[in-house]
Amino acid sequence: MRRRRSLHRAFQAQLVSLDQFRPERYLAADDWMMRQGFLNQEDAFRHQRVVMTLLLGKRVVSRGRASVWLSYFLLLGAGFMVIEIAMIQRAGLLFGNPGLSIAVVLCLVILSTGLGALLSEKTFARGWTIRQVALGVAGYGLILGLVSETLLASALGAPLPVRLAVVALVIVPGGLIMGQLFPQGLARAGTEDRSLAPWAWGINGAMSAAAAGIAPLIAQAAGFTALFVLGAGLYALAALLPVERRVAVEDALPDAAE
Repeated sequence: MRRRRSLHRAFQAQLVSLDQFRPERYLAADDWMMRQGFLNQEDAFRHQRVVMTLLLGKRVVSRGRASVWLSYFLLLGAGFMVIEIAMIQRAGLLFGNPGLSIAVVLCLVILSTGLGALLSEKTFARGWTIRQVALGVAGYGLILGLVSETLLASALGAPLPVRLAVVALVIVPGGLIMGQLFPQGLARAGTEDRSLAPWAWGINGAMSAAAAGIAPLIAQAAGFTALFVLGAGLYALAALLPVERRVAVEDALPDAAE
């Protein structure tokens, strides 16, 4: 009985907090940063407003262009996670310790992809395109699927520093390439429609989480080499999307006018 009364009082307190909620506090454009700690009632209202803004906001680009960009970020999220899980499994065979394997692979992937994101501006300023980089990642995934098991197995008897160096040699080059696709895609999508940016983050993260659950099931059925092939295929599909088509057309217009 006391428990029921306490729950009833807590529910009434929540109703009072709803009546006192002031939505104008969350209309500022720079109020997108989630506060630290648990999600309270005001955070829930703010997140609902973000979702409604995304669903009902004014579109700048066409549905076709939005679909192309969102498919691009979907494929990046799934492909990245599939290849990462395959890397963790391969490294697990070398270290013989799942915890150490996860720690090493995640550390190397985060560092290399972060460095790749920092270098992406210079890379694309030299004339590289999203399609070329995505095809490079696809080729990297296929090569890993073919030679990673043999390469890592050759270092099984080596000391731990040598095994760490071998894993770094395998992971870092791919991480430098993979880390360039998301920031450059996000920048280009944002120039067409700023409202695509939150969608890009959301879809990319959601597909990464979904792929993390599906990839082990695929590996059990077809092997971890199939994960590398699948990841390469997802990046190849991303390379086929015409994400840079509009930029090329707009750049050509001034020349035609002259």
